[in-house]
Amino acid sequence: MSPQVPLAPEDARRSSWMAAAQCGDRVAYEVLLRHCIIPIQRVARLKRVPADRIDDVVQETLLTVHRARHTFDPTRSFSVAAHHRRAPRCRSPAAYRQARGPRAPRVIRVRKPSG
Repeated sequence: MSPQVPLAPEDARRSSWMAAAQCGDRVAYEVLLRHCIIPIQRVARLKRVPADRIDDVVQETLLTVHRARHTFDPTRSFSVAAHHRRAPRCRSPAAYRQARGPRAPRVIRVRKPSG
C-alpha cells in the first residue's frame, strides 16, 4: 500500500466537513456544499460549458455529491472525489446523455379523486 499523501488545507477542511456530514452534522454539510459552488463553476468554465448551463452543472453536481455522500472515505481527498462526480456534468447535455445511456421513461401515476 502506498503512503498517504497529506491533503492541502482547503481539501482537508472539505474532507472534515463531509466526514461530519456523514455523522449527521447538517451545518457542516451546508458549509461544504456552499464551498463547492465556486470550484464547480471554475471547472465548468474551463471545460467551456455555455454560461447559461453553468448553474445547471452546479446543481447536477451538488445533487450527485448528495446522492453519493455515503460512499465518501474521509481518509481520501474530497476534491478528487468531487472532480470525478462533476466532470461528466461539464459535457454538453447531448454528450452527457449519450455517455450516461438511455433512461427508462418515468411513469407518474395520478390517482383519480374518489367520490
